Amino acid sequence: MSSTFNFKKFVNAVLFFAEKDKIGITKLNKLLYYSDFEHYRLYGRPIIGDEYLKMEQGPVPENAYSIFNSNFRDAQDASLREYIEVRPRLIRDFSEKTIVPKTKPNLDCFSQSELEIMEAVSTQYRGKTATMLSSKTHGELPWQKTKNLQKIDYKLILEGSDSSAVSSDYARYREKQNEELKDLLGR
Repeated sequence: MSSTFNFKKFVNAVLFFAEKDKIGITKLNKLLYYSDFEHYRLYGRPIIGDEYLKMEQGPVPENAYSIFNSNFRDAQDASLREYIEVRPRLIRDFSEKTIVPKTKPNLDCFSQSELEIMEAVSTQYRGKTATMLSSKTHGELPWQKTKNLQKIDYKLILEGSDSSAVSSDYARYREKQNEELKDLLGR
């Protein structure tokens, strides 16, 4: 799938999830994954449109990971630092980098269906650890059918899915429409 990463939705999704629960970057990766893939499963399109890589601790959003690294590890970028900060937080015997919002999310950039999915994902995984979510993703079809360090195909979420999901034909149709629109707009 060729999706278009939406930075504005990404930032506001980060703020949304960080406002709902104390989360670190690894847990955020899983919340973004579940939101994007569940919205794709039901509506044929992801929310933030990131590409997810199969990495050791589970699916990792490629663009989001790069943005976090350039902002908080390498300090070469400040695009995210005006919205959030990352602080160490002691959890039992280890320190986790916790995302702390500096502002409220702008929810106007999301559709009603996107907000419903994000709210459901937030509620379902509130209080769960990143380790628990990593283990959960490892038992799921998209993870299992993808080779290490490869992109996880959104269409894998449709395999074995119930009737409330979009069909593979509809997903291909949406993908073709998106490609034609990109060609038309010269992107």
